[in-house]
Amino acid sequence: MNNSDLQNKIEEVFEELINANESIPIIVEGKNDEFALRKLGVRGLILRLNTGQSILNFCEDVARTYNEVILLTDWDRKGKQLFNKLKKNFKFTRVKIIVNFWSDLKKYCSKEILEVEYLTKFLNQ
Repeated sequence: MNNSDLQNKIEEVFEELINANESIPIIVEGKNDEFALRKLGVRGLILRLNTGQSILNFCEDVARTYNEVILLTDWDRKGKQLFNKLKKNFKFTRVKIIVNFWSDLKKYCSKEILEVEYLTKFLNQ
């Protein structure tokens, strides 16, 4: 896949993410990730994981308010670990987790980008 096709695929995924986020919150690791998504046009609710509470408590708090969430952690080792911990913890709640955006962006970006906050550099080329 050439760079233009890759860029188009990523833009398509992002457009779908923006639309889904109108009604479903996105979970990111920290404020830089949230800032990058805002810069790329995401306007819906973004929940930051790095607030000082445990992953279990975070998931329980989210489950009290939301029925669905979009997981969008980084694609580096730490991000993958957090992704798996979130999936495991949400499994015990009624919250439906949406992972296709994470998977698709990982597939299209992971050779160039391992962190959500750097998507702005890739999508603004």
